[in-house]
Amino acid sequence: MLFPPLSTHSIRSSNQRALLSHWNALATGERFPSLGDFDPQARDHSPEQIIVWDVEGPMRFRARSLGLRAAEVLGNGLIGKTMDQIVPETLRAISLEGAEECATSGCAVYAIITTITNGHQVDCERLLLPFGESDVVQHFIASLQLISFQGVIERQDVTRDFEMRSYVSLSGRISSDWGARNPHRVVSPSLVPEALPSVELALATVGAADEPAGAKSADLRKVVRRRLMKTGKIHFGKKHEVCAVCDISSVGALIELTRASDVPDRFTLILEMESTSRLCSVVWRKDRQLGIRFG
Repeated sequence: MLFPPLSTHSIRSSNQRALLSHWNALATGERFPSLGDFDPQARDHSPEQIIVWDVEGPMRFRARSLGLRAAEVLGNGLIGKTMDQIVPETLRAISLEGAEECATSGCAVYAIITTITNGHQVDCERLLLPFGESDVVQHFIASLQLISFQGVIERQDVTRDFEMRSYVSLSGRISSDWGARNPHRVVSPSLVPEALPSVELALATVGAADEPAGAKSADLRKVVRRRLMKTGKIHFGKKHEVCAVCDISSVGALIELTRASDVPDRFTLILEMESTSRLCSVVWRKDRQLGIRFG
């Protein structure tokens, strides 16, 4: 997904525009406000439509609180679960990419996700607003609104259709007024895993005895790493697991999944929108992360 700059007028819902205005007013002297200053009822926006997420790391977001209407869409008992556990697989990439953009840019992120239900167009308007301190995005809130253009719809039907066939008809980011006057990219320490070697540096230790000292390490340090926000699926035996690919290079990648300990040392990986599988070897593993080498 691409996130070009948008204006406030791009947001169709008057409730969400009011919510954005409240967030913008709180961001005085900062790119984004603190969550403690936020009051959704200050602009007549019902907290029942809001989900509050904690930012734990790259592509990793945990539900802190869930409004009643949001729970009707996503289900109850989701507090404490991560976004990749909550969101259906077919919508996971859309959801995670928008959340990652919000967490790393410090901007509001707006998207319209469209489906067709019983021949009628239905849109899910999703607004994400970042919160934190000292230029570190620690939380964000999500406001979700379903809009039907041809009358009443059955929530169960539209949920099924969003999971089966949907597309992003609009997406982009909106800076706060202070952020627009002071443009800079937010670099959040909370988004960098602690004490985890990069994939390339870890690979430099594999088979080092077969080459002159320092040769492999020097070559691998030159490999270009690319931040990636995609869903992937790993296969081993008759099993498969969904994962998030956080960064990738020509020699390996960093992936996140629910239980890294369940994955064997060798498996295949297929990225979304790709048909070719990659044979992978685990270089290091920690909790829910794997550093892998291709081939």
